Amino acid sequence: MGRQLVGCAVGLGMLAVAQSAWPQSANSAEMVQLRVLMVNRAGARPEVVRAAERDTAAIYAAAGIQTIWVDPAPGGTPNEHVNLTVVLRPESAGVASTKITDASLGYAVTEPDARGQRGRLVWVFFGRVEKHAERNHIQISRLCGLVMAHEIGHLVLPAGHTESGLMRATWDLRSSLLQFFSSEQKDDIHARLAFTRGDLGGRN
Repeated sequence: MGRQLVGCAVGLGMLAVAQSAWPQSANSAEMVQLRVLMVNRAGARPEVVRAAERDTAAIYAAAGIQTIWVDPAPGGTPNEHVNLTVVLRPESAGVASTKITDASLGYAVTEPDARGQRGRLVWVFFGRVEKHAERNHIQISRLCGLVMAHEIGHLVLPAGHTESGLMRATWDLRSSLLQFFSSEQKDDIHARLAFTRGDLGGRN
């Protein structure tokens, strides 16, 4: 069973998380489901992981996306269907990409030419998240949730970053408030997920 929570590398430069108002979530009956397998290879405390999941779910709920978190199945048995996987890694060692810098907190493995969902794997470099969160005096779970939401965004939005908001390339942690997608980004996410569901529906 999934755990239901309704509610391109990102670096750390200077992002003011400046959304003071909490956008209203869409009606749950109208929400699109996004099933996410969470793999904790960093040894992060369960309560930290759950709090990060809640923050990520809140960001996507405001865009009309219902996040269903799925734990790895015991004994290596196949997991129920998931849309994508988030892996918390202790560091970036072993990840081969010229896009990952010393400031990168996460990375989304993307397929540039995909018309729908652009990939199915996100890495979060949890050791770096911990260091930056402690240095900036914000909750580790809050920064981890923002990084997860940003990197998942790369899988369900066109390539690239924006000048403001959640999908900025660099962040300034002068505030620990959540950020959210724009109305245009919300529409794009729904269109891409709808296209991907159509693709998946044709492969039985």
